[in-house]
Amino acid sequence: MTRLSSIFIFYVSLTSSAAFGQWYDRIQTESDWESYFREGYYDYNTYQIYREIIESDNIADTAEYIVSSMGSSPVEIARSGSNPGTARPLAPQPGRPLPLPDYLRIGRKVHSGDNRGYVTIGRNSDGFSTRLKFDDENGEWKTAYRHLDLKKGRLQVILGNYTVNAGSGAGIGRFDYRPVSFEPEFARGENLLFPDNSYYNGIKLAYGSLTALFSSKKYNDVRKNVGGGFWSGKFGAHVLGLSAAATFLNADSESRKLGSASVFAELYEGRLAAEIAYGESGFGYCLRTNENNFLVKVWHYDNKYINLQSSGFAHPDYESFSDDRFEISFRQPQKGETGFYTGYGLILRRVRISASTEIWKKSPASRTAMFNSLYGRFELNRNFSLNAGLSRRDSYSAERSTVDIGADYSRGIRVEARTYLRIASGKIDHDDSKYHLYVSIPAAERIVLRGRIRWNYSGDFDFFMEQKTEIAGGLSLSATYRWNNDYDADLGPFFLILDKRW
Repeated sequence: MTRLSSIFIFYVSLTSSAAFGQWYDRIQTESDWESYFREGYYDYNTYQIYREIIESDNIADTAEYIVSSMGSSPVEIARSGSNPGTARPLAPQPGRPLPLPDYLRIGRKVHSGDNRGYVTIGRNSDGFSTRLKFDDENGEWKTAYRHLDLKKGRLQVILGNYTVNAGSGAGIGRFDYRPVSFEPEFARGENLLFPDNSYYNGIKLAYGSLTALFSSKKYNDVRKNVGGGFWSGKFGAHVLGLSAAATFLNADSESRKLGSASVFAELYEGRLAAEIAYGESGFGYCLRTNENNFLVKVWHYDNKYINLQSSGFAHPDYESFSDDRFEISFRQPQKGETGFYTGYGLILRRVRISASTEIWKKSPASRTAMFNSLYGRFELNRNFSLNAGLSRRDSYSAERSTVDIGADYSRGIRVEARTYLRIASGKIDHDDSKYHLYVSIPAAERIVLRGRIRWNYSGDFDFFMEQKTEIAGGLSLSATYRWNNDYDADLGPFFLILDKRW
């Protein structure tokens, strides 16, 4: 897999083994993320989090972020050891003047009636880091993300947008998720105070083993405030912790308060983790063990478990939390769910095999759902490999199977041929069954040309062509053109990405 414009840091897999993904290892250029969103592989909230990962280049634990985004099952995320991208770390550079950025990224999509762009500016130094991101939607600029991190000794102060890492995320989750189907209507300047994203928005204070946080979000006429904190102490190879938080929803004269608390532990240097949480009026727990390339996750939440921030283990499907006093509703993937996930990887010389299973019930009244996958990769030599896989999902909403077969060659140039057949309810889904040919060619010392042509079994055709040029001094420029049958005689979108690192 080619580098995605040096924007992603991936774990080799969630199972610490060789595995293949259901869709994301097919992403071969930044514009693919939008394409797969439009094809329905994840919803807008999840796409928004993915965009932050892609466009800000500031996330070091991407695999956990993707699973925590609640838009993708871990069965879909586990993938092969061939990383699609490795970002260059933003290492501190002592001696540089503090106000100067060390990272600038500008992206632009040009298409009739659907122009968008973004600008990300970042700075990392010893004890100080900051990041600003602005989005442009058809000429309307908005603040998308802003973050300031100050450290001195054992004290850390974060202002703006941030995430939280407390236990397994059941009590206080990694994100402060935006509502379902929310369309913001900002007054002038409000998006600077309340950016439309799924991050906490406010202040986080950490001193030693104690962390306190406050987040304030505004969704049109509804205000959502979260306050809380957690303690975690290390005892030899073990970590024990407590968390507590309160959520306040307010609109006009109406209000509602929701509370959560948890006890969590990470034992034997993280090989075993568990958390017991209380959310409003019900309990939940999650358990994880990771040993010798074998990952197991178990979770159960009462049907009365309500925690709008929780990112505890759960399948991405969800029950909505709503209150007639407010015009918005929130996703609750944990509420009422019971589940089990296991993944295992094995490497035997030139053969890499992975298997994973997820079993869950969305609610006590739902039927049991299951997602299984088995994938293998055979390296004939250093340059040529074959891969094949089979996955099947049986659930209350749909039954589908995917057969995936491919081959790739890499020696100077990169060539990948692949076909994936989707079978739904016993019939071939011709629209979602596809085959493609991808080629990456180093045209010169600093220039790489990439392209992919793809058809589905219905005969629809799409392609992209891309040129990436490493200009000089950490400056690179990528230009991508896409087209598919839907555009007929019209031009497809054109993407430009300028990346500069000092």
